[in-house]
Amino acid sequence: MNVLALNWKKRCPFFEKSAILEVGNTSIFHYLISNFLFMNININFTGMESTEAIKEYVTEKVESLTTFFEGIESADIDVGMKSHHHLKGNVHYAEFKLQIPGRPSLYVVKESDDLYKAIDKVRDHMKVELEKVKGKMNQIDREELRDIKGYDPS
Repeated sequence: MNVLALNWKKRCPFFEKSAILEVGNTSIFHYLISNFLFMNININFTGMESTEAIKEYVTEKVESLTTFFEGIESADIDVGMKSHHHLKGNVHYAEFKLQIPGRPSLYVVKESDDLYKAIDKVRDHMKVELEKVKGKMNQIDREELRDIKGYDPS
């Protein structure tokens, strides 16, 4: 079993051992992860009407997050307008909740006077959060590889 498949098996306990079959240097498991598992996106509107333009914009922004982190299971998105807010005028908000296998959910909320700005702010902040998670996972991978190779830093 290659190291990539071993690491995914540790992070994704819901996959069975039979899903990891090696073909040359690439496991079928990795192929399935990268090509056939799609993110489930749920979009809710609060205090405003849903439009196709907003749905498409939100979907585009959420799907762009997969370039920073593969394997996002689902995204629960809530966009809307707050009715009781201490600021005057229209206050729009966007909140993203992403579910990653083997990790706690990532949750980000941002507000702005424009809905599209709020969506952009949330997407940018979520990108930073995903990069943090990816960095932690890569650190764990490096430590495991050092243990496998018998590397001793002292």
